[in-house]
Amino acid sequence: MQNALYRYSYFLVGVLFLVMTFIVFGQNFSEPYIPWDDDRNIWKNYILTNGSSIDLFKEPIYGMYIPLTYSYWKFLLFIGDSSPDIFRFLNISLHFFNSILLLLITKVWVERYFNQKFKLDAICIFLILIFLFHPVQVEVVAWISGGRDLLSFFFAILAMIVMLKYPKQILLPSLLFVYLS
Repeated sequence: MQNALYRYSYFLVGVLFLVMTFIVFGQNFSEPYIPWDDDRNIWKNYILTNGSSIDLFKEPIYGMYIPLTYSYWKFLLFIGDSSPDIFRFLNISLHFFNSILLLLITKVWVERYFNQKFKLDAICIFLILIFLFHPVQVEVVAWISGGRDLLSFFFAILAMIVMLKYPKQILLPSLLFVYLS
């Protein structure tokens, strides 16, 4: 019974984080993209709007070699009909998933290095809430071009989770996540 309640508490906290994240950051849906950076990187970027996907992997664009991010943006432009709303929705979603992954890495770290079963408690929830809603995070989530930072953090934290879970092995997934980040 207590084990089921323990798992249920993770689900409830996740739902609470999800709802709160969309309440706080969802206000950005009515905002247009930022003209001095988002248009140059996305809407007025010839390779994203008219070029081939292979061109994204050939050379840096505006001094940044981030082909995975540009591929992600090209896909969003295609499915979102050039609307900033799909970018904002996925930035908010990525930020939410990053907070859940941070919660998981905290769990793995505490169990591994302190030899204690991790319990979802108020301190952990408080720390994740700080990560979710700290003013520094607002810029990354609200700024459409900030999605590259969210993607990088996503893959980096996945690599850390795999490395913490299997510390004595060099695993292909962790190397792949490090490369993608």
